[in-house]
Amino acid sequence: MLGKLLRGQPLDQRKAKLFVFIIIGFVSGGTLGALLFVKYQFMALLFPIVSCILLAIVYREYAKRCG
Repeated sequence: MLGKLLRGQPLDQRKAKLFVFIIIGFVSGGTLGALLFVKYQFMALLFPIVSCILLAIVYREYAKRCG
């Protein structure tokens, strides 16, 4: 992507946004995980577990309704 930009070709805005969101999510998730570990030790793993389970439940209900 950056190589194309350096060659003068147009930047794919959609792909650039996706990469930025992935990088921000990775950095913020790592930071939040480290902060939670300081306070909750091993139990900090419950936060991503619960969020993944809740997200799966919400998506399953959404998929049922929208077909």
